[in-house]
Amino acid sequence: MEQIWRGLSNPSKAKYELSEQIDQIQYAAINAHKRWSQRNIHSSYGLVLNWGHHQLDHWVAACTPYFVKKFIEKFEPVIITSQQMYERRCNDLEYIFSFGIRNKKGPSINYSKNNNQTIIAFLSDPHIQPSYIQNYIRDNEIDYVATPLYNPSLYHLPDLCESRLVHFPWPIPDEHIVQPEEIEYRGGTNVHISGAGGSEKYELRDWCRQQPGVTEHINSGTQNKIMTNDEYYHWLRNFDAAIAAGSLQDQYQYVVPKYYEIAAAGSLLFAQYCEDFERLDFDDSNCVIFRTKEEFKEKLDAYLDDPKAYIGRRKRGADLIASKYTISDRLNDIEALFQGKY
Repeated sequence: MEQIWRGLSNPSKAKYELSEQIDQIQYAAINAHKRWSQRNIHSSYGLVLNWGHHQLDHWVAACTPYFVKKFIEKFEPVIITSQQMYERRCNDLEYIFSFGIRNKKGPSINYSKNNNQTIIAFLSDPHIQPSYIQNYIRDNEIDYVATPLYNPSLYHLPDLCESRLVHFPWPIPDEHIVQPEEIEYRGGTNVHISGAGGSEKYELRDWCRQQPGVTEHINSGTQNKIMTNDEYYHWLRNFDAAIAAGSLQDQYQYVVPKYYEIAAAGSLLFAQYCEDFERLDFDDSNCVIFRTKEEFKEKLDAYLDDPKAYIGRRKRGADLIASKYTISDRLNDIEALFQGKY
């Protein structure tokens, strides 16, 4: 009776909770089948992953399913979907890449202290349960924390030893990086923006949506995923310019996948400056960087006055992604970490 009343009083929450329950049932069935299908497979590499989450494409970042596919092709790992499976395979495993720190992407494995394993854990949301994350990394003696959010991770996880932290920029699949020679003016009269909103993490993004000369789109990987990943990458190619922004607050200056996706599509990247730019190669030669709302307005007006003058920056932006921010680049980083050569 209580559940019925909750559903009537807050139908959107009830719908979300029901969807979550259905997802968990599907995940369990798909993961069980994966464990059975791997019963005769042996590897020194392990990929800790919620295989159901992957198979149903519940990824927020469009690049991740491509990354997982290429990781499997390169390392031929056993897919670790549960603690029980890890314990059964533990003695074979030497190298582990894990999506499992406090999220749906993979189980949070309690790793053995008796095995000499190199463990890399991927982290993309350091602001969610940071105390748990820090304790988990410490208690499980995680060797490396690979994150596309280097400075935000240091902000939210002050007890994390920086020597364990590895900057791991979001990668773009090769097939979704436009060749520079293909980039030309597409006839656009506005700059475009999409993505999640409605919270302090997105206060600058939400402000940008309201500005003259900006066209808003409601699709988002977290709140309203209405396209397949392939469709999304191709959709971005429709625009001459697009905005990547989040919040002006230090703790939420996240270089999200959109920064790389926009440049890869051959669009002009309007990029909110983040401290992690000091570790990246985005600059005024390959995108338009703004640090304040006033600077955004000035640079937006300048662009709208002569969008064709920015073709060179767009070409250099796509070339930058192809040269440094591909899936192959990140897999090479992982291999170097596994081999102690990073």
